[in-house]
Amino acid sequence: MGESTHWETLTLSRPEPIFRVEAKMRYLAIFFQFLGYLWLAVAGVVIVMGIIGDGIKNGFPAIQKLLGSFNLPYLFVALLIMAPGIGLLILADKLKQKTKSKRFF
Repeated sequence: MGESTHWETLTLSRPEPIFRVEAKMRYLAIFFQFLGYLWLAVAGVVIVMGIIGDGIKNGFPAIQKLLGSFNLPYLFVALLIMAPGIGLLILADKLKQKTKSKRFF
């Protein structure tokens, strides 16, 4: 009867205070927003440099053809390159909204 059971040795951790979770979410939101803007800036520079390089190599008609309204593959690739940055900005906005409403779950 003096034996301890499994349940007696089990310790439960205390839940983290709400203000710490809120601060961490705020920092994550700022970090994701910074990463999103950085991604969009780098992607924009890469796209513009590609357009300039194509213009230097093949002339102005190549730029017109590249930026024409019927060049859907180029538009699709440009949006695909920028999608992670846009996603990070959306995620940062949602995290900021959660910290303002204080609804974490």
